[in-house]
Amino acid sequence: MDASSRLVVTYLANVLWQTPVILGIAVLCSKLIRRSPWSHRHILWVAVLVLSVLLPFWSLGSLAQNRVWPIPLGAPVVWIVVGLYAQFLLLRLIVLCSSWRHTDRLLRAAYLRSVPGPLVAIVESCAIAWAMHDIPVLGSRELQGPATLGFRRPVLLLPERFFGGLIAETDVASAVHHELAHIRRHDYVRNVICEILYLPVSFHPAAVFIKARIDQTRELACDEMAAAKSSSRIAYAQSLLNIAQAICPASQWERSSHALALFDTDSLEERIKNLLMPSNRLHNAAARLLALCGLGLLALACLAVSRFHVRIADAVGVAPRLQISSPHSEVQTARNEADREPWSPAAPIHQFDGRTS
Repeated sequence: MDASSRLVVTYLANVLWQTPVILGIAVLCSKLIRRSPWSHRHILWVAVLVLSVLLPFWSLGSLAQNRVWPIPLGAPVVWIVVGLYAQFLLLRLIVLCSSWRHTDRLLRAAYLRSVPGPLVAIVESCAIAWAMHDIPVLGSRELQGPATLGFRRPVLLLPERFFGGLIAETDVASAVHHELAHIRRHDYVRNVICEILYLPVSFHPAAVFIKARIDQTRELACDEMAAAKSSSRIAYAQSLLNIAQAICPASQWERSSHALALFDTDSLEERIKNLLMPSNRLHNAAARLLALCGLGLLALACLAVSRFHVRIADAVGVAPRLQISSPHSEVQTARNEADREPWSPAAPIHQFDGRTS
């Protein structure tokens, strides 16, 4: 049990220093592919999350002994760290399960509703534009804005205000286009997978930033796809602002930047800026090539990082020093041990007598 506990602490110790390094590499790679579509940048940040979780596991294998820095820790400290981490994981699992139950209740509370004729025409035209069929449209009294739920057969949930004619038809079409983009990208399933991957490293601030970038780039990628189906990027951006204003009460709308709490203010501002900026995207082939280069650089840099690890060792008789495991070092160690062997009188002594053969 003590060995397994030290493995857990070794994993956490490597997460602590490797995740910020991976984040710094990812920021540079993101700058490199800044002219690629947001869907490519979303893939990059998902890869960063996967590497942040899996790379520290390399320190637990036998092949990870190239560059090891042993850190001596006593058994009480190890047990305290493992206990705190177990409590943190338990709390995160409770939050994740609570969110899952809330989503299930939200889906069960949704209901079939008689859809007005204009709304039917809008949804059908949007579905035709995306070449989608048989997308269930349900009403929800708990939602403030549209949403998509479901694994195998996603459903489109619309709040009551969308059925009452309180939202302009162009704004409804923009919202439906955005949700259909989520369905086309299978974002619901991908988001669940990312939440599970994020769980073991969610204590790290760098991992929190990585997860936030995954969420933001996902929304920006859907905005990019939905704006292409709309009349123009400016019209789509105006629809986002109109929907946000309709969702927020007038008293909250007037309170500066905190007015968009229900619509994720920070993300909305970045989305609007992205839509209003002149499009300077590369062509598809060049964008894919650049994205592959960015992912390749990220993989190579992380491969270099994987050669250095922290290992939690027993505190008794261990001095922290860098250990380098290689064939040359093993030969040198054997020579040093032979030099330290005591001389025995029975051993033959070879003397040099000055004569040459």
